[in-house]
Amino acid sequence: MFVRNYRAAPAYGRSKLATTIFGIELDRRLRAAGSPIVSTLAHPGLTRTNLTPRAWEHRGRLGQTIAWLGLLATQSVEQGALPQLRAATEPGVRGGQFFGPSGLWETRGRVTEARLSREAADPAIGKRLWAAAEELTGVSYL
Repeated sequence: MFVRNYRAAPAYGRSKLATTIFGIELDRRLRAAGSPIVSTLAHPGLTRTNLTPRAWEHRGRLGQTIAWLGLLATQSVEQGALPQLRAATEPGVRGGQFFGPSGLWETRGRVTEARLSREAADPAIGKRLWAAAEELTGVSYL
């Protein structure tokens, strides 16, 4: 939870991992309960949004170079939305499927089934995160 030594980039990464773990654990619990509902996941890769750092543009030649490289590494908002649309609307989608861009380390490109990290696929980690979420929120599900 980064109570001490908070750093934005690692905190962001951990929040994305936690969201993925939670989505996979939700699908496990839905299946165990015999529910017809599925939990699918998606990530947009590197997408040019208002969260994309543009502060570099005003920091001289090095900043302009970094901003230009950032434009090359990112994709449009429309392209970044496609994995979420596929996860939500594709006929025959299975619970636990994870979609994202296929190119350049899953940062951009056509949509494909993405790879889950070892932590995200680990049922023991999913159970621990679920229990922690219930304890921290005081809400119990499934």
